Amino acid sequence: MPLKGLTVLGGSKYHGCFVSAMKCAIIDLGDETVPVNGTLEETMISSGRSPDAYIFLIGGIPVPEDTVPAEGIVITAIRVASGG
Repeated sequence: MPLKGLTVLGGSKYHGCFVSAMKCAIIDLGDETVPVNGTLEETMISSGRSPDAYIFLIGGIPVPEDTVPAEGIVITAIRVASGG
């Protein structure tokens, strides 16, 4: 079941996300945005990024990378680093 969350209101940061009056979900990486196509994991892989390197938040709440967000949702992706 898709998650409900924030509605994209527009603005230049989110351009290209509105198609035929439908709002797509986007992943906000801070310096760029990526339209969601499938799960968060699939979207990150198809954009050349490792989904394991990010924590995904919807409305400030962590969500798993197999989430398929509803239209108009903004997912915040926070890059994490780990090491030993």
